[in-house]
Amino acid sequence: MAKEKMQRIHGLDATRAIMMMLGVVLHMGLSYITAPPGNTWPLRDGASSPIMDMLIFFIHTFRMPVFFVIAGFFSHFLWSYRGAKAFAENRVKRIVIPFLVSWIFLYPAVKYSMNYGVTGTFELANGLLNFGLQTPGVLVHLWFLYFLILIYAVSLLFIKFEDMLEPLRAKTLQVFDSLITSPLRVLWFAFPTFFLLLPHGYLFTSTSIVPEIATFGTYGFFFLFGCLLFARKEHIKVFDEKVGLNLLLGFVFLVPNLMAIVKLKSEGIDTFALKSIAALTGSLLTWFFIFGIIGLLNRVFSRENKVIRYLVDASYWIYLIHLPICLLFASLLKPVEMSLWFKFFIGVAGTYFLTIGSYQLFVRYTIIGEYLHGRKQRPSPSTEAVVVPGSVKA
Repeated sequence: MAKEKMQRIHGLDATRAIMMMLGVVLHMGLSYITAPPGNTWPLRDGASSPIMDMLIFFIHTFRMPVFFVIAGFFSHFLWSYRGAKAFAENRVKRIVIPFLVSWIFLYPAVKYSMNYGVTGTFELANGLLNFGLQTPGVLVHLWFLYFLILIYAVSLLFIKFEDMLEPLRAKTLQVFDSLITSPLRVLWFAFPTFFLLLPHGYLFTSTSIVPEIATFGTYGFFFLFGCLLFARKEHIKVFDEKVGLNLLLGFVFLVPNLMAIVKLKSEGIDTFALKSIAALTGSLLTWFFIFGIIGLLNRVFSRENKVIRYLVDASYWIYLIHLPICLLFASLLKPVEMSLWFKFFIGVAGTYFLTIGSYQLFVRYTIIGEYLHGRKQRPSPSTEAVVVPGSVKA
């Protein structure tokens, strides 16, 4: 395959990083929602607000779908630029090794931090290694890296047989051209997403070693869309069309989707009709938000910015280590008498401060940073600019 000149796409870079960094907001907020505690997130503060439920639900509807679209785009970008062998080596270095090393430390850190927030002690009733292949929560927040590794493995199989599959690829791209240039593009891409969401009725998070098939297929579909988008990158301009309308329609479908999911999860009304309504509205709002949010952020961050560039580099590390820090903030603030919004703000700001600070001190110019984003040369004291981070890579 002809190699293409690699150029940084600032808007998509920033979008990927923002999706990563929103994980801090989402996970900090989970301790303040009104929904009853579950097995994977039993920590609850005494204070809660339905507004927090809506904020967390809103972020969940688009964050990982957008991330997997961007991941697919840049994966195809990397393969086209470097070839299959270098692509595989790069993914092992950037994704597989960080996943394995991080999980060894972060799984116990998350378990102990969560237990401290719930019971006030670090002692685990069932032990640290008491899990099986289908135990929920084992992958903690690293499940998306695990999904990427599985998707990369499938992608490499397709690459190995790319000559044999060339007719299928050509036909797929022809269909993609027709769909993404259609004024009804959201409906076309929401159609298969509806069937992928139907088993649960909503965008499920699979955190066990054996992934839930429909969930894996859903994120695989978003990744495939990103790959096809790179292959037809001239169509990126469609994201600039009707950004406001796409965002507005996403919010319109958010309300009935939330109502249907509340009945499914909280009220226990598990009917095919209700799941169909939830899956239909969920698939539509997800694709309206994918087109609207990528279009918006691509406009806002179309030019290079040193602060954003710094945060793009830092965001992978921020996401890797943020969860036990969020949990400890929620645990320590739990007995404090103050507004939940002050607690939430302190937790979010404190987590960003600690993660960005540790990135600058221990990651950016070290072997850790080399694995996460590539080697960075430490600037000389006379030329180093002071960067004040405030939000956002993968």
